[in-house]
This record gives sequence, C-alpha cells and structure tokens, in this order.
Amino acid sequence: MAPQCGTIWKYVRNTQVYLCPAEQNIRYKLNYGSNGYFDYVAFGVWTGALTTKIKQTTRYVTHTSKDVIIATPIICEEDGNNKGGINGDNVEGLHNYTDAMKTIHRGGAYYATLDGSVRWQRETPAQKGGLGAEDYFTIAPSGKEINIGNIGGYDTLKWGWWNKQ
Repeated sequence: MAPQCGTIWKYVRNTQVYLCPAEQNIRYKLNYGSNGYFDYVAFGVWTGALTTKIKQTTRYVTHTSKDVIIATPIICEEDGNNKGGINGDNVEGLHNYTDAMKTIHRGGAYYATLDGSVRWQRETPAQKGGLGAEDYFTIAPSGKEINIGNIGGYDTLKWGWWNKQ
C-alpha cells in the first residue's frame, strides 16, 4: 500500500510531503512491516473524531515514569524502524500500540497539535526499552481517562469511535 491510495492523495499528489525533509533519502527496514512511504502519521484514535470532543492537553508518561502534561498530539513523526514497523499494510499512517516517535531532532520528535501548532518532545524509542504510543492519556468525551495510543485493537479504530467514548 502507499499514500497514493489514501484519502488526501487527490489534494496532495506528492509523496515527498509524507516524508521528513531531514530524512528524505532514508528507506525504512521493510522487514519490520514498513512500506517506507511515511514519516508523518496520525494517532489512530482520532479517526473521524470531532475536534470539539478532543481535549487540548494529554498526559504523557516518560521512560522514567514521570507524568508530563503536553499539548494533545494529533499527527507525529514516527520512527519507521521501531518494533511495530510503520504502515506495512495501511494506505494512511496510524500511530498506536508500541509505535515510537523519531528521535532524530535533538533526541526527540515533532508533533502537530489540535490548535495547529507544532511542538517538540523528547521520547525514548520503544525498540530501546522506552515508551511508545501507548504512553499517552487524555480525557474522553465521557470524562473517563483513556489511553490514546493503545485502544484495544484495530477493530476498535472505527470512524467516529472517539466521539462515543
């Protein structure tokens, strides 16, 4: 699969926008499940979510088990060589389970937030015993805290799932 099959391709028509300019010449280890086409991915929990139902802040648990409040990540730059691979069979990138952000930018990664800003975050790659996508928690529309990275399986990732939580 490739971005050319995804929903935004008709607006983008350039595979380079899916890749970080700092790593445009890198192809991921395809044996990890990567198709090598994506750096930027969206947290799968937000598929079809109404922006009015997403909280502006998220609790992130660092590799030292410290809680840090950060702006809620919507799109991030994912490490294509982590244990979970990256988008081996998806037409659009999803960030969840043990997926880790890249650490090539001063030991961290950039991510886009709901308000349209881009933030930097230090993250220990999951493949090195650090944490991954499952280490982010926020308040669902119901008021219950939900883990936004590990949401119970791909069958949970149905359009608009978040809106009903």
